[in-house]
Amino acid sequence: MLFLNPDTIVYPNTLNKTINYLAKNDDVGLVTCLIELADGSFQKECHRGFPTPWRAFCHFSGLGKLFPNSKIFAGYFLGHLPKNTIHEIDACVGAFMLVKKKIGDKIGWWDEDFFWYGDDLDFCYRIKQAKLKVVFYPEVKITHYQGASSGIKKTKSKTNKETKKRVMVASIEAMRVFYQKHYQRKYPRLVGVLVMTGISWLEKIRLFQVEKQFK
Repeated sequence: MLFLNPDTIVYPNTLNKTINYLAKNDDVGLVTCLIELADGSFQKECHRGFPTPWRAFCHFSGLGKLFPNSKIFAGYFLGHLPKNTIHEIDACVGAFMLVKKKIGDKIGWWDEDFFWYGDDLDFCYRIKQAKLKVVFYPEVKITHYQGASSGIKKTKSKTNKETKKRVMVASIEAMRVFYQKHYQRKYPRLVGVLVMTGISWLEKIRLFQVEKQFK
């Protein structure tokens, strides 16, 4: 089963090669490819680590940017791993996800508690819980016109402002849902309080940035 964003271009051999790789590896539950943005840059979200409290802190505090190749500080996007070799990752963006149907059936497919974002992270997390691998396969690629499918455009219209607000709020809410579902019982209560406080502050900062952008 292939989950593919509508704002993408799929190149020759991308499907054939990923399907063949998935079929030949019984320990792999999901494969993604290299994803480039419209300007040719690498989309970091296709090569992700799970957002543990430490990784999220390093990412949002800027430590990950200071040490982009560090396993300790750049785990949010697995900066220590090469982008030109086939290897296991934690998770990928939902723009291109090829999964075995029997695995999707086993884990129950998508969790509808995630409305707009976070469902891809949750899906990969549950594949890992099923003792299977999520694999980054950079021998083929797609181009992703990020934001097009969500309706975000480079305009300062009132409609686009409200769309960006909804997107931002949905992404923040996904953080809350993911932590509560997968990490709340794994970490002390104090860590949970700090995480939720941090998420709330991030929401306020991003709302302020949206308002500032459209002034």
